[in-house]
Amino acid sequence: MNGLDFAFYSAKHPAVLCAPVKPSCRRTLNSAVSSARAVIFPSFKRHLSILLAGILAGLGSGCETAKNYSLTYKLWDNGARSFCEPVANPELALSAVPFKGDFLVEYNAISDRHDGVRRLAYFLEANQQRINAGKAPHFVNSGRYRNLQAIPDSVSTNCYVISSENGQAFTVYRPGCKPQSFKLPDYRDDHNTLVRTTLTPFAVAGDATVVGVAAAVLVAYACANGGDTFR
Repeated sequence: MNGLDFAFYSAKHPAVLCAPVKPSCRRTLNSAVSSARAVIFPSFKRHLSILLAGILAGLGSGCETAKNYSLTYKLWDNGARSFCEPVANPELALSAVPFKGDFLVEYNAISDRHDGVRRLAYFLEANQQRINAGKAPHFVNSGRYRNLQAIPDSVSTNCYVISSENGQAFTVYRPGCKPQSFKLPDYRDDHNTLVRTTLTPFAVAGDATVVGVAAAVLVAYACANGGDTFR
């Protein structure tokens, strides 16, 4: 077995190298390792250099590249968001609900997730915090509430409502109270949040794997440019 064959054999059988190396054999082993490096390392380093250059080019292009290739970013910000908002003329209707001390709001809305215009209803005061936070109110079936007193949209009674010019907001006037302005719900209509939350750990693990591979390439490149001989 010549020096080069011994080097390859030792790489496959590390136990061979566990025995003490005699001083007279060190030069032979070093020569064998050097010969193996001369055969293997140039091609290995060349491929590593190409891979490293690609990684550095990706890193050098900044945050946009990270966004484009991040599984977590694509999962949560893939441009497929849906929104629900009032139509241009929502046909707003308010009714007093005395037993709740609230108003029932009805309006027409359109959503990216649904075809056509939908008539929606919710209780005004009970949902203000959610609406102001950009969330969907708790909608109710207006058919369950009959014989309610409608609030006129003109100054004809003590209690009335005035809609804004664009129909997206309105003001309620009540005796003994300051006028109160409200906006109709405009919120993200996406029911895939639970699915995304479930998949997030897997996406993060995938991103971590990519980072780990990049780190391994850097370490391998550093090792390929160094290395110890037998001493």
